[in-house]
Amino acid sequence: MPIYLLVTLTVFLLGLVSVLVTKALPTLPHLRSIISDKAFIALLSLG
Repeated sequence: MPIYLLVTLTVFLLGLVSVLVTKALPTLPHLRSIISDKAFIALLSLG
C-alpha cells in the first residue's frame, strides 16, 4: 500500500509541476530520466 501511495504522489507532483511551470513539461527524456535506475535509487535515498 505505501508503495502505491509513493508512486501516486510522484505522478501527481510531476503533473502539478509541469502545469505550474511550463518550461518543465514532461518530455520523453525527462520520463526516461525518472524511470531510470539512477533516479529510482535517488528517490529511495530521499525516503
